[in-house]
Amino acid sequence: MSGITSEIISKEDFFSLLWQKCAADWYVEVRGTKNKDFTGRIYSKWTPIGYLSDFFSEIDKLTSSVPHSIHYVVCPRLAPSGKKHIKGESNLAAIPAFWVDVDGAFNWEDRYLQGTKALQLNKLGIVPNLYVVSGWGVHLFWLLDTPVTDGTLGERCNKILAALFNGDTQASNWAHTLRAPGSYNCKVVPNRPVVAKLISDQRYCTQIFIETLEKFTKLLSQKDTKRTQIDKEKKREKEKINHKKITLTDKKNKLIQLLQQSNCIIMREALDRPTNLNYVKWFSIGAGLYKVFGSEAEETFYEISSMDTARYSREAAERKWTDIVQSDYMPYNCIKMGIDCPHMPPTGTCKNIAMFFRRISKHL
Repeated sequence: MSGITSEIISKEDFFSLLWQKCAADWYVEVRGTKNKDFTGRIYSKWTPIGYLSDFFSEIDKLTSSVPHSIHYVVCPRLAPSGKKHIKGESNLAAIPAFWVDVDGAFNWEDRYLQGTKALQLNKLGIVPNLYVVSGWGVHLFWLLDTPVTDGTLGERCNKILAALFNGDTQASNWAHTLRAPGSYNCKVVPNRPVVAKLISDQRYCTQIFIETLEKFTKLLSQKDTKRTQIDKEKKREKEKINHKKITLTDKKNKLIQLLQQSNCIIMREALDRPTNLNYVKWFSIGAGLYKVFGSEAEETFYEISSMDTARYSREAAERKWTDIVQSDYMPYNCIKMGIDCPHMPPTGTCKNIAMFFRRISKHL
């Protein structure tokens, strides 16, 4: 078999497959905002699985205006509430499928559903049943014939799969929410549709699949070890920074001052209109700062992010900075982002924001 085929399915078919083995009186949630700056009150609606038509209507209602940000819970609850239930007990009903959230996987289908990778997935017995192209990555799902009621076990399996597919282990928690099919990812420009696709509706035997995943626990251990090493390196860097606290604080303040005086279109948006700053530009600022200034620019990135804490909280900024340092990412090309800037070719020389930061660095 040289390739794995898939077909686009509706949001109705996607959720029906995902929760097919769940009880009708378990609850699922759709949540979202539809403010232009995503800072308004979050709308939340819990619906029994037996009334999925109402759940679909809520998604349609939220998608009626753009921009929007719409998410759903993968795992049904015993009652219409969050992670905790009566007397602090877990409100988890069951985990109907294992999943992985892979950020930035724009060419996932070409890489994994064709050629050698497809053969490997078939050989290992870990071909996903469903996946959702989220507008900034892909969500992979493995359907189970018997839902898992042990939240700790479910999270462990998700983390193993995340290690295998280079996914986000932070999205492995059973209470995690994902972007809903049928909506748009409005954090990217232009907005991208969130599309569900089906590879196979043949469910995995839960026990056998868990045993299969346990064979890959060494990979999970290696990833945890790598993250620990990164955390230690980050701690050492912070200790060095603390040792030169006054100097670095002065340098950071000088850098912020220079950025405030600059005419870079991305930086002007980040500092003057932060609620308009999309994810791609925010990420590029972090990647560009790290490329030019290294770990010394960490606090600068946090300060820029703090201009819009509703979307780019300190915690989110710390996670993204760690990801940038770990993977040594490059910022996005400004031309590909559709930015009309006089400093870009052919008249200028600034292809991405890192080149702008290099010019700024000469004045520090």
